[in-house]
Amino acid sequence: MKRKLVILTTHFGLNFSGGSKATCEVFGLLQSDFDEICVVGTQLGDHPFKSLDFREYRNWLHAVQIIRSLKSPEVLFYGDFFNSFLFILAGVPFHFTYHDNWPEARLL
Repeated sequence: MKRKLVILTTHFGLNFSGGSKATCEVFGLLQSDFDEICVVGTQLGDHPFKSLDFREYRNWLHAVQIIRSLKSPEVLFYGDFFNSFLFILAGVPFHFTYHDNWPEARLL
């Protein structure tokens, strides 16, 4: 069975916030565990992924439509920010972490 990761965020890349950078770095290390990685967001920046499907959303309703279109048993949905409630509206199970101060806070 093919495993697919769907990441819901706003800005995705190493050149944005600490949380965005953390998501990129963590899943950059785990990318070989997935056959496909899709990011649903508003802006794509620099990232360490060999292959990435980016789906840009215009508003929250559009994001919910995209999420619903990706729903399948092989998909792991992940969110790292406040907009993860869109997974609830889309009716899909998801995993969530909040790490907006990482990697800077790791030094504390």
